[in-house]
Amino acid sequence: MRDFETEKINLIQEIGIEIGKAQSAATLEKIKGLVESINTHSDLDGEISSLVIDELDKKIRVGKKIIDFERFFRDKTNLIKSDPIRQIARSLKKRGVEITYFGLAWTEQHANWIYFDTVLDVENLKNKYQLGSHIVIHENLDPKSGTEKGFIDEQTGEGLMGKIK
Repeated sequence: MRDFETEKINLIQEIGIEIGKAQSAATLEKIKGLVESINTHSDLDGEISSLVIDELDKKIRVGKKIIDFERFFRDKTNLIKSDPIRQIARSLKKRGVEITYFGLAWTEQHANWIYFDTVLDVENLKNKYQLGSHIVIHENLDPKSGTEKGFIDEQTGEGLMGKIK
């Protein structure tokens, strides 16, 4: 799994090297500033890639790395450590189901949960993906805290949730 902080540091170093060599130093300085201002993957909105595509010479090697960095960390399914949760999430996303939330679901939570704008057929998904015993079905019917139904990976603490019918 790619580490956000390590990749960010390496990318900033490469951009710095290119700034010294490139004639597009002002554009690269702006890109470097944007990358430095990123605190989490949630801060990525496509601005960096747009700037690279619009402003940089296509031959600049670091441009591809900048685009790859943003595309990878912008796709929330790449940030899921649990293989079964990630597989289900990618399948839902591929079918066009919208992600409504990604992050820590509540203050005591230490792992990311991904929420989809759909009712999940958890029994069918459990059978289809042959989920192990560490993947448990979770259902919350309390309207105050938000109703949801899906899966929790007890090894990683990550969750994948959908709506209640």
